[in-house]
Amino acid sequence: MAWGVGSLLVVGAGVAIVFEMVISGTWTEATEAFARNTEATAVLGTPASLADRLGVLLSALRNSSRGALAQISVIGDLIGVADWIYPTVFLVSQLLALVTVVSRRIKGVPCDARMWFLGVILMVSFCCVAMVFGNRIREHHFISLFVVSFFTLGCGLSLFASSAIKWGFRVWGPIVCLLMVPLVAINCLDYSRFMTSLRESGGVRLYTEELNHLPSRALAEARAGNETFYLFPEWGFFMNFAYLTENRVPYAPVSPWPDLLTSISRDFDRIVLCYWEKDRRSEYESAFAEAGLKPVVKTWLNRQGDRAFYFLEWEGGR
Repeated sequence: MAWGVGSLLVVGAGVAIVFEMVISGTWTEATEAFARNTEATAVLGTPASLADRLGVLLSALRNSSRGALAQISVIGDLIGVADWIYPTVFLVSQLLALVTVVSRRIKGVPCDARMWFLGVILMVSFCCVAMVFGNRIREHHFISLFVVSFFTLGCGLSLFASSAIKWGFRVWGPIVCLLMVPLVAINCLDYSRFMTSLRESGGVRLYTEELNHLPSRALAEARAGNETFYLFPEWGFFMNFAYLTENRVPYAPVSPWPDLLTSISRDFDRIVLCYWEKDRRSEYESAFAEAGLKPVVKTWLNRQGDRAFYFLEWEGGR
């Protein structure tokens, strides 16, 4: 009853919003803006055949199941062991569950497979929707599917084991448990190798630990009375900067323009602009030059002495 009332409220609210937009004349404007943004951001990816979209989906499933994205992004290397084990155990579990359901239906024996079936439906529907977006879908979008796959795997094995025991094949229970041993062992080993590598390297590229050291230093300088304004025109800097500085250090997650830089230079003694892409250095320097400011190009190094990111620094005394 509660679900039904809640659904009616949600649907009713949606209808009311659409009706209000139609009456006020903003519906056409909103749909046109949505269409423009959808085209500009290529939400549905580049045009591709069904086979190409299926290929992208399978590649994303394979990489997400072995944690390839996290490994490459965070530590810069693939350290997974026996990546084929999880897909193999999952497929075997689903085949065993399917055989169990079909055989019990044929024999007319009751079989409660609702939870397993729910997991399968969730995974299939997720994959179907993912194919619509084509190459706009990447491995990190499949994290939720990976969690659902564990649920589906467990339901499938439970369904098969319980049915096998009821049929008198008590040996199948231990066999199902043995199927999980290599899966658990490989997950523990992969996790241990990943954390060891992360502790040694401190992370790479967009996941470097220097993204935590930057706000720590900025907060310490601010407490010491240093008036510095930070600019973050590229993704990956400002969110943890705002959090770790307790939002006490002035910053702006925008690309610089001359009027903005001129205004900041009047109120602050120092401007720091952090960026990843070396090719965009000239763009940022041009904005400073138009504002009559001469920044110094510097490189922030990680614990190994390698580049973590670039930054432009301007000080009022220069």
